[in-house]
Amino acid sequence: MDAVKEISDKVETFLKENENNDGIFGKAAQGVTKAANSTGVPRAFVLLGGIALVLILFFLSCGMAFLAVLIGSVYPGFMSFKAVESREKDDDTKWLTYWVVFAAFQIVEFFADFIMFWMPFYQWIKIAVLLWCMSPGDKNGSKIIYEQLVKKYIQSKDTIDKIEDSVKNAVDKGADAVKDAVKSD
Repeated sequence: MDAVKEISDKVETFLKENENNDGIFGKAAQGVTKAANSTGVPRAFVLLGGIALVLILFFLSCGMAFLAVLIGSVYPGFMSFKAVESREKDDDTKWLTYWVVFAAFQIVEFFADFIMFWMPFYQWIKIAVLLWCMSPGDKNGSKIIYEQLVKKYIQSKDTIDKIEDSVKNAVDKGADAVKDAVKSD
């Protein structure tokens, strides 16, 4: 209980310092005071409850997507850095496989997002799949998904040729557009 009292005292001090301020913190302190007076709840708890509510709403709406991207990128990025710096080949292969699966997942998600948006707990499922994909071991999610789906689709000669042609055409068109834009200036 001492920790709660300490936090409550710090919040109360913050509110007292800012309640006569005309800035954003002053207006917030005045709003917290009004809410506390009308509910009978201490000001510190009103403020902390409001902050908690905003954070919960953020993570329930767009925040989960942010959290999924954070989880799917930060740790794998760090581990990829470590893999590049090590002399072992196995860790390089593991993290390259993860990034291929992650990229495929992002592409599928981009086109199917309007459907997946309505799926309950989709972001939680996505986070679980990403954690499974980066889990240690020989049979983690990225290896299984790569072997069973990605490799079978991309490995055919026709698919590789189509992808290479599409990329080359896009690069050529982009280069032409840049040249035309530079000439017109």
